[in-house]
Amino acid sequence: MYLPERSVAVESVAVGAAIKAYVTGGVAVGRVQAGSVAAFRGIPYGNAERFLPPTPAASWVGELDASADGPACPGKSPPYDRHMSEQCLSLNVFTPVAALGNASAQLAVLVYLYGGSLNTGSVASYGPIENLVSGSEGRAMLVVMNYRLGALGFAALKELSDADPRGTSGNLGLLDQQLAMRWVAANAAAFGGDPRKATLLGQSSGGTSIFAHLAAPASRGLFHAAISISASPNLTISYEEKLRQDEEHWFKHTPCAREARGAATLACLRAASVESLQAALEPRYDYFDFNHSFAASAAKAGYDVPVLLQNLEGELNWQPDPTLESIRTRAEAAARIEGMLAAGLGAEAARRLYAMYAGVGGDNDTLAAAPAYALNADTGCTCGQLALALAASEARRSEGTAPVYISLVRARPYHPFGPLSESCTRPAIYAFHLWDFFAAVSVGAPTAAERANWYDARFDEAWVEGSKCGPYRPAPTDVKLGRALLEQWLSFAEHAGFPDGVGWRAVDDALGWPRHYTHGVIDDAGLTSSVVDLKSDACTAWREAGYDSLQLMRKYRLSNESKAEIILCSCQPDASLPRFGYVRDERVLSHLPRTRMCEDRLWVDLLPVSMQATLPPQQSDAFLARLRRQGLA
Repeated sequence: MYLPERSVAVESVAVGAAIKAYVTGGVAVGRVQAGSVAAFRGIPYGNAERFLPPTPAASWVGELDASADGPACPGKSPPYDRHMSEQCLSLNVFTPVAALGNASAQLAVLVYLYGGSLNTGSVASYGPIENLVSGSEGRAMLVVMNYRLGALGFAALKELSDADPRGTSGNLGLLDQQLAMRWVAANAAAFGGDPRKATLLGQSSGGTSIFAHLAAPASRGLFHAAISISASPNLTISYEEKLRQDEEHWFKHTPCAREARGAATLACLRAASVESLQAALEPRYDYFDFNHSFAASAAKAGYDVPVLLQNLEGELNWQPDPTLESIRTRAEAAARIEGMLAAGLGAEAARRLYAMYAGVGGDNDTLAAAPAYALNADTGCTCGQLALALAASEARRSEGTAPVYISLVRARPYHPFGPLSESCTRPAIYAFHLWDFFAAVSVGAPTAAERANWYDARFDEAWVEGSKCGPYRPAPTDVKLGRALLEQWLSFAEHAGFPDGVGWRAVDDALGWPRHYTHGVIDDAGLTSSVVDLKSDACTAWREAGYDSLQLMRKYRLSNESKAEIILCSCQPDASLPRFGYVRDERVLSHLPRTRMCEDRLWVDLLPVSMQATLPPQQSDAFLARLRRQGLA
């Protein structure tokens, strides 16, 4: 292990100048970027042998060229080229030039977990994410790591469990993240960061990963706060279900399915090509899940660190649905959405439910589909996150655990946003999945010219769809929103919660708790307010209408053995329950709206996870035992 004997001041801050950092592996040579950011890319933090837990990276000889991103971990989608490798456990560090080598700077440390359904993504997925550092005005450093994806990171199989020293399988990507977090704890000071101010910041499936780390004792002490954005609160799969799911929806399609089970199977899996293993994932098996009810169990016990749960009002508008986009008037929206709901719930319930959303977007007919996207965000995300927040807040009051905050971003792009849309004729115009990060990244564009056109080529490389609509130029109100969001995230990281005058109150900090709770709202241009019981009526109404997956399974006595498919969308689009291994069952579908499936991005075929936190509490000893078997305790 290389240990520096002294801090070294940066001798030059010219853009492109070489700079050095002394870390546990040796000397890393990075570069100064515009915005006075010291950038170190491709620093190895671990070794990834196929289907085995990661091990710490070895020290290197001489100086490490840390000027370019390391190879990405192969995901579900090709191409598999020179930019990808199974030996992909590297990370990028960005810090203010003035803080480099200055342990006394004690900056907040943002540890970012990228999204991508646990099947795609890399350190480059969010483009110039280092702008979060230049936009922080010297207050924070940022670490982004690659972690294993798809079958290589999350596949579970008996043969893999038998060969794993932990006796389990299915969560290697989480172990990669943990190892990177340990690297941060050991090395943050070399970049001016304070490891005691390490805050997990995750979006989409990166935010979902945070739920696992909140539950895993092995992650305890590696972060002091967590910000989970647009994450799926639906983590209900058991280890046994996970094994059955991956046997059916992954393994039987691999070239190893023809081998004799046991040693021959394992040898085949270790020798098979990356392409064949990732291609074996069924087309509709879009998302990997973890092995236990992390979210519900951890929430009931309370969180050890302050947690911020945040999502956006129009999540699935990130790739606008053509059916919804064809709506032209508010009257047409009411008729169409009520009709969809009535198919499964009856006309009276449909009118009552739609009425709660009819005012979203105001009277502006150009925002006619706003109620549909808002409805979807509630049933697929907000109500589930609220259930977790309420459960954890109850634990805070009874057990003295950490506070929980929840918020909704209502602010939408000032003008239509195209880069993530499948068609430039249907750009996103609502508060869509990922919009908060695009807004926050716009703040740190280091020059006026870049701020006028900050979308760069790295977005084309990072997203499968790429940009078909040209660069996005944020309006001043968009930058103002991004600045407000970034300020809130930084304050949360610095103070392990919101200090007075920033953000909003904790969930249980409401007059009349527990009958009432506090919900934050981020409106146009980042104006923030605390609203009492913001989604209480809506989430209660959906529950009472029968849109609850757990209640539905109990009501119809459905189980894995019955092979029932319950159509369930999350904040992450295109999700449906085949990721849980179920097949279609008309007994269930007959009680649901009969429209297209979630993978077609239609908002109505879904069941909320609003009752997630009302599951019977698991016995703590048994829960910890399962975590230990997974190597997470």
